[in-house]
Amino acid sequence: MNKNEQTAHLALISAAKGGDESAFEALLEAYEPLIDKMSRAFANVEDDSESQEDLRQEACIAFYKAVQSYDSEQAEVAFGLYAKLCVRNRLISYTRKLRRRESVLPLEERIKIEEDVTEGVVAQEAYMELYRRIEAVLSPYESHVWWLYLSGQTTGAIAASLGKDERSVQNAIYRIRKKLRAALHPNSSMPE
Repeated sequence: MNKNEQTAHLALISAAKGGDESAFEALLEAYEPLIDKMSRAFANVEDDSESQEDLRQEACIAFYKAVQSYDSEQAEVAFGLYAKLCVRNRLISYTRKLRRRESVLPLEERIKIEEDVTEGVVAQEAYMELYRRIEAVLSPYESHVWWLYLSGQTTGAIAASLGKDERSVQNAIYRIRKKLRAALHPNSSMPE
């Protein structure tokens, strides 16, 4: 997603939080593929269309709550990732609740659900630990440059948005890489 799309989505999020239904509808339309994909991923092959629609509605509710709770002021976690985690967690909770209501599940089904939940929690914890380690070694300027760089912006675009010289941004990226290499791979002999 480019910077203009991100800015447009942030404006829509702000408007939707203020009660603008058309803004929420526009966001919902933009993220429809994500919601459909995740709903299908949680549906069983033998589920009827009503059950699949229930999953989709749960995903839409989670998406609405993600829009309402997203903090637009922070730049570390993109809205798309935040929404995906919210929808995934809601669908996991919903399918667990359904399965508890049904007859006792076979052992292999219970193990699969536990593995899915565990994978999600472990991945989220690993992401947060990595984020903390990165933030611990970077200056505020370097951190800002790094997250912009990771979002796909060029050094020229980063320089323009920060009001800095492009060479300053290139030097910052070099320093960042060196610091992260030392922090994340202390025994590594990776080339500069």
